Amino acid sequence: MDDSKKLTKRLAELGMIYLSEQEIDQMAEDVKDITKFLDKIKEADVKGVKEEKATIDYDSVRKDEAHPSMDREALLKNAVKKEGDSFSVAKVVE
Repeated sequence: MDDSKKLTKRLAELGMIYLSEQEIDQMAEDVKDITKFLDKIKEADVKGVKEEKATIDYDSVRKDEAHPSMDREALLKNAVKKEGDSFSVAKVVE
């Protein structure tokens, strides 16, 4: 079994995704193609290319401003169980 097939099976296992043998074979081929493409990118001559430190133009991002929330009573109206002004849910973590 080649490395790309092993990697594909392991990723599917980690993601708890069931893949048929045919799907594993197809994805393994895709992994090979992606790896070839990345190897080709590594060969690119980048001498003289300025390194970028940030890729987000923070001046174009919206301002972080507070806005009024929804009405608490309206939100809690359909709650199955509530405690005071909050939803009450079953404990799921020990």
